[in-house]
Formats: sequence, structure tokens, C-alpha cells
Amino acid sequence: MIRFLSCAQQELNEAVSWYNEQSPGLGFDFAAEVKRALSRMEEHPEAWSLI
Repeated sequence: MIRFLSCAQQELNEAVSWYNEQSPGLGFDFAAEVKRALSRMEEHPEAWSLI
């Protein structure tokens, strides 16, 4: 299970908002890509470094 610190979640939310301000929907595309990357990490945990 991948967990975000509350400050990291806040930063992600701010990034989504910022991207949406630059181009409507872009932030949501960004958030979807983050979700896909996290899913890949969960599916293949051995491919990623632990931090």
C-alpha cells in the first residue's frame, strides 16, 4: 500500500489546481497519470526503490 504524507497530498492537490488553471482539465490528466504510476508501483514493487 502506498501512503502519502499529508503535506505530500496537499502538494499534489495544489499541483492539480495549478495545472487546471494553466489549461482546463490538465490537472485532472496529471492526477490520473500519478494514479497510474502508483498502480504500477503497487503491481511491481520490486521495480522501485524503497524510500
